[in-house]
Amino acid sequence: MMTKEQTLSELFMELDTDKDGLIGAAELQSFCEDIGQELTREKAQKDIYLVDSDQDGKINKDEWIELMFPKFNIE
Repeated sequence: MMTKEQTLSELFMELDTDKDGLIGAAELQSFCEDIGQELTREKAQKDIYLVDSDQDGKINKDEWIELMFPKFNIE
């Protein structure tokens, strides 16, 4: 059985469509649409800003897990 962190880590790799090791607002927005959650580009940017420690406008895998961990419920 995979842990939540492993699941989020795999999701990160799928979302990182340009394989630069980072997820930007567009990639985050398209993920949310895929799982049926409405997310505007502005909201995606705000969510990223909250955990974006280097302030490059994108999130790395650790920041992604920090952002999604409390929101992501799996059994």
